[in-house]
Amino acid sequence: MSSKKLSEEAKRKLLELNAQLQEQSNSDDTNYIKFKAGDTKILKFEPDLTLTDNVSYPDNPKPTLQYKFYASERIEGNNWTKVREWTTAPRWAKLVIALLLKDFLTQEVTRTGSDKNDTTYTVTPFVE
Repeated sequence: MSSKKLSEEAKRKLLELNAQLQEQSNSDDTNYIKFKAGDTKILKFEPDLTLTDNVSYPDNPKPTLQYKFYASERIEGNNWTKVREWTTAPRWAKLVIALLLKDFLTQEVTRTGSDKNDTTYTVTPFVE
């Protein structure tokens, strides 16, 4: 086994490849950012793309107001995924929008809870 260290170029290339692999396996549908219980993600928002939508769910025929944010997700070092959609309720959108208005385009978002009745999000500015 060699004790030779990776060159900076090799390390950069491997991190890039790892980021691509992570992005591919991130979810079945790579156009959406999805959180599982306990997930923390660093998101770089594209505020100009934010919009609202009335979404119908199978268990609730009455459309529900949702906010659609578009952001890239930080993975491995300083690599980012492509811009994808994250849809959330107004209650959590308020937290994101308040920070966007203070010029915090990059935010750390943590989900706790496992279903729609006990899920909460914590949103804080992310500063390197």
